[in-house]
Amino acid sequence: MKNTIKIDEIDIKILEILQDNGRISNIELSNIVGISPSPCLRRLKTLQDHGVIKGYFADIDAKVFNYNITMFASVSIEVKDESEKDAFETALAKIPEIREIYALSLETDYLLKFKVKDWLDYKNIINTKVAKVPFLKRIRTTHITRVIKKEYGFPIK
Repeated sequence: MKNTIKIDEIDIKILEILQDNGRISNIELSNIVGISPSPCLRRLKTLQDHGVIKGYFADIDAKVFNYNITMFASVSIEVKDESEKDAFETALAKIPEIREIYALSLETDYLLKFKVKDWLDYKNIINTKVAKVPFLKRIRTTHITRVIKKEYGFPIK
């Protein structure tokens, strides 16, 4: 964040609406929040400039491109110092099939989320890419059998 920003109730309404519909027009947005389009656009720009709104994206159905499985891997590492940990994280971040990486405070050091075409694709990625990452100690895998709830964003209020 560049500097502090005071977020009021109108900003919160704008953010709540954008979490559900990032493609809403400024005119529609301004009508819903009850302000004219120019101030609404200024507020959007301010929220973007201050890093409150980090970006917009399309939620593409991965199955259309034959990415049928979401896998998770819990990973433990063995490092001596921060530079080795940084090297591990940098190497993982370069693997495109790993879509998310989380550092954890449990017995497992990281949680990785993969989008893959099938089990063989995943196994190939693990064996040819992940296994070559330095300082890897252990990896445990699980996959999603079905999605019960998936929401973007978070409750702002």
